[in-house]
Amino acid sequence: MQADENTESETSVPKKYPNPYVLRMNDFPGKLFPWYEAEAELRSLKTALNDFPDVYVELGSGSGGHLISRALQGKTAAWVGFEIRFKRTVRTVEKANRLQAGNVYVVRTDGRKLESFFEPSSVQGLYINFPDPWERETRRKHRMLNYDTLNSASRVLRSKGFLSVKTDHQECFRRFVKTVDLWNKENQTVGEYQLAWQTEDLHNSAHAEGNVLTEFERLFLSQSLPICGMFLNYFSRV
Repeated sequence: MQADENTESETSVPKKYPNPYVLRMNDFPGKLFPWYEAEAELRSLKTALNDFPDVYVELGSGSGGHLISRALQGKTAAWVGFEIRFKRTVRTVEKANRLQAGNVYVVRTDGRKLESFFEPSSVQGLYINFPDPWERETRRKHRMLNYDTLNSASRVLRSKGFLSVKTDHQECFRRFVKTVDLWNKENQTVGEYQLAWQTEDLHNSAHAEGNVLTEFERLFLSQSLPICGMFLNYFSRV
């Protein structure tokens, strides 16, 4: 999923915009947060999440296929998707309403600074599925699978929470495996990401069972492309 590519304004309501989904940003109060009035919307989001014992987050949730499937499996928890595309956010909430997944919330902004949205040790699990690999070295700051994301996740994940990653980009995956190792070495007093499993061919592995497909994943499978995946348990030391 092209989770990081931000070409749409997040700081104010667009005044003149050809995208019809912009006009629907306020059609789903309490479920879709367009992030035009960040402080007020953050208060509203936190109030909604207070009703749930567990919170799970997906960064770059696309049109909501994976997020909603997870939410239907875990109805007692809140499932929060961060997605910057107007159309995808609307489609997600429409789909959630149609399937009566009332525990789904969508925030139309880049959610990588997780500590800006969630209290310390308040998130049970974090999913990052098919982020843009940003292959050019000059664009490396936009990569989601990086050291900063591990820092941010460590601040909001509960101890014994988890980080789940899937990507079709093998080089990106291998680079992130090394980044996790580096983070663990440099943050021994903070916490540790313990590897539960990893594979460079998810759908021909024992870990395919229980896997929930994303929209992009279905496309890649139709093209017979291997999917890399890893599951990390996080243990806090602070």
